[in-house]
Amino acid sequence: ESKLVAKEFENQVKELFNINAEYIPHAVEPDVYKPLNDQEKFNLKIKYGFPGKFIIGCVARNQGRKMLDRAVTAFKKVAKDMPNAILLFHADKQDPASYFSFDDIINYYGLNNRVFFTGTRYFKGFNYKQMNEIYNLMDIFFLPTSGEGFGIPTIEAMSCSVPVLITDYTTTNELVTRNRSGEAIKLSDEI
Repeated sequence: ESKLVAKEFENQVKELFNINAEYIPHAVEPDVYKPLNDQEKFNLKIKYGFPGKFIIGCVARNQGRKMLDRAVTAFKKVAKDMPNAILLFHADKQDPASYFSFDDIINYYGLNNRVFFTGTRYFKGFNYKQMNEIYNLMDIFFLPTSGEGFGIPTIEAMSCSVPVLITDYTTTNELVTRNRSGEAIKLSDEI
């Protein structure tokens, strides 16, 4: 079936634009992004310094449309009821293209000991093995985005069997809701 879809897409591009195109679907390599067993996850939390923590994780660049400031705002509400919860960003805190200052909002809400970063840099990312570990650290993947072209981090988290909590915008219905792999939350100005 997927070969038929690919051929149909290639034919449409040829017909409309006279371009020979190759359809390459978005996908995740299941040998790379995969769930780890409970013992391996337990060991990862020790390795990364988060034993006994409930990890709400986010993989995204600090761009306006990702609304990562809302992740911190939402986490503030969770943090008071879940003393073992932390928010873990796989984002560069010092990214020169940042939409807002992580330090400012974290300090504003008094979450200095509850919000952490993986140490990635915008110019040097993690390898696949490290990324699989980052996703497997998470108890929930959370992204308060207002727009995704597709949502690669979302499907990477899903491939690691991490439940997804994401705003109901753009690709969420196709990736999360239909697959019953998480929850879509209303995109709102209030969090």
